[in-house]
This record gives sequence, structure tokens and C-alpha cells, in this order.
Amino acid sequence: DLVSSVRPYELYKLEQTARNLVAPEWPAAVLGKLDGAKLERGEKVYQSAGCAGCHTTPGWHKLEVIGTAPNRIRDYNTPLNVHDGKTATYATNLYTSAIAVKEKAYAQHQVPPEEQKKMDAWHEGVTPVWITTSDLGYHIRPLRGVWATAPYLHNSSVPTLWDLLQPADKRPKTFAVGHREFDPQHVGFVSEPGKVGWTLDVAVSGNHNTGHEYGVQLSDEDKWALIEYLKTL
Repeated sequence: DLVSSVRPYELYKLEQTARNLVAPEWPAAVLGKLDGAKLERGEKVYQSAGCAGCHTTPGWHKLEVIGTAPNRIRDYNTPLNVHDGKTATYATNLYTSAIAVKEKAYAQHQVPPEEQKKMDAWHEGVTPVWITTSDLGYHIRPLRGVWATAPYLHNSSVPTLWDLLQPADKRPKTFAVGHREFDPQHVGFVSEPGKVGWTLDVAVSGNHNTGHEYGVQLSDEDKWALIEYLKTL
């Protein structure tokens, strides 16, 4: 009989603790004070350029709309053989396997039904869907603390917010990763760190930095203002 290493009570405590976490504030003492005039202008750009419309409300963007690297979404939707000639996508297999592990852990640790209900309450009334896939689309991420989450896009293929606001063909083709040097102006990874862990090449399948060309039509002044505002989220 297989034994699950999942510890339900400890995992539940971790989940509850995570719910209390808040996005980090821009560390002005370390990275520089924010520009009030730019902030005011940037907030207006954030609302008018469509950023708020997408990123304020959770949802999905279809692959053909967002245009970002397709590998992950296609992999999760690839049918796999299950048994007796039946097939299911990788995402479905992953979800059903996770449920089996959870139920095994509940039984192994003798978690009473009322405790199980409390631990499962986060998805009560919600149709379970693997977070990375829905009808060949990517989940829209909130922008809380976005300044601290470089590199950008779902596959981390764009080093800074400034680069993300450029047309895809103008974004860096390679950049250094695996270091902690931060660029507070462009907001993200510095272009030439003192130590290179390894280099991300967007020509590699799965690393493409295409798509999400929102805001690229803005003036440079509006782009800088928008970046200044994004530092406050």
C-alpha cells in the first residue's frame, strides 16, 4: 500500500499563513524615492491603456489573443494514455492524481470529515481547473508587487517592465539570469550583471518573448510614468 508524505494539518497551516502575506512595498530607502508627478500620470495611463481592465479581475486570455509562448499551454492540453485505451490531458491527470494523494493523506492521518471540509473550503463551489490551462488560455495574474517579480511573462522571457512595454522584436534576445542584481529604473534584471549564472535565450523553444504587446504604442513619457505607478502596486 502506498503511503503519502503529505501532512494535511501542517499544509493547511502553511496555506492559512500564506493568505496573510502582502505584496512588498517599493523600498525607497534602497532603490530610490518615487516621483509624485510621474505617479499621478502613470495611474491615469494604467487606467486608460487597458492594464487595469485585464489585471484587476481574475480570468483567462486565450492563446491567440495574448500571443505568448505556447509550449506550456499545449503540453498541459496534450492527451495522454490513461488505461484501457482511455485518454486524458496532462492537466486532468495531474489534478486527479493530486486529489488521490490528498484523499490518501486524509485517510492516513485520520482527518475527520468536518476537518476535511474546512481544509477544502478554498475551492468550495468552484469547478476545479488546473491554473495554467483553460480552453488554450493563460490565467491573468494580479499586478500586486509586480516590481519585485521579474523576469516577466509566464515563461520569464522578458527581463524588465521597460522591455515588456516594447514591441516583441525590440525586446532582448538574451539576458543573464541566476543573479540578484536589480535595475530600479527599468524595473527588473540588470542587463550586464557582475556575475552571470546562465543566459536565457528566447530563440529556444518555450522561451519565446512574443505577445503581450500592450502599451507598446505609448509615448516614452507615458511608459516611464506607467512604470513609476507599477512600483506602487
